[in-house]
Amino acid sequence: MHTIQTLIKYIFILQSLLSLMPIHAYANSGNQECKCVTHVAYLEDSTNYFADLLHLALEKSKYEFGEFTTERKTAISTKQRMRRLLADNQYFDVLWSNSNPQREKELLAVKFDILKGLNQYKLLLIHPERQDHFNHIFSLADLSAFIGISALHWHDTEVFRRNGLKITTGPDYDRVIKMFHAKRADYFPRSAYIVWQELEQSRFSGLSIEKHLVLRYDASYFFFVSPDNPSLAQRILHGLKIAEADGSFDQLFFSDPYLAKGWAMVKQPHLTILNLK
Repeated sequence: MHTIQTLIKYIFILQSLLSLMPIHAYANSGNQECKCVTHVAYLEDSTNYFADLLHLALEKSKYEFGEFTTERKTAISTKQRMRRLLADNQYFDVLWSNSNPQREKELLAVKFDILKGLNQYKLLLIHPERQDHFNHIFSLADLSAFIGISALHWHDTEVFRRNGLKITTGPDYDRVIKMFHAKRADYFPRSAYIVWQELEQSRFSGLSIEKHLVLRYDASYFFFVSPDNPSLAQRILHGLKIAEADGSFDQLFFSDPYLAKGWAMVKQPHLTILNLK
């Protein structure tokens, strides 16, 4: 009897405590859902655009999902290892990257192209004294007579080769740049969103953008989160859609000088666009 009375006493105390809590702290019915503070950690980057866009998406989704905080972290390993950490929901919460089938198997993609399709356009870095050789290229068959360069494990490399282009490879980005300066290849395809920023770096000195050729293939650019964190993906997507609808997404995109310059470049009517599969 004493045990039953004690149990009833504890149940009464628990009910009293619950009655003092805000309903959104424990209810999950109808429109009343938990709006806890969302903490989002991301990796530092050479450009502010992606972090600013992430912040914009989180800000636009505050009404539906609640407050948030963000934290910038330093990468502590290789890109492949950092993606593995994200997949395991460890160390950080979101990254931005080009999409490919393997990446979408490992991570949860937020299906909204945060570069407005600009990443699908690849401009060709060349040695400027060789521009005359490229003036007579009007097809993939013409381009296949030249040698391009890419990193061994980049998805781009697979695309180039699948389309019959001759590609030599280096083990990583830094080595590819050194090989290209050594003239181990005729051209180096770079995304239209990043190439202008790269050309301001000293290690790209002496290189130029080929004047009339552009490669184009499907290369969406997404935010990615852990498969164990679908609520964050939902929140980011919701915020991006709001930003797209009210114009703040475009305003942020075109305020970035490198993105604006890349966009203007690929829209020029005189370009020869070579479509890859």
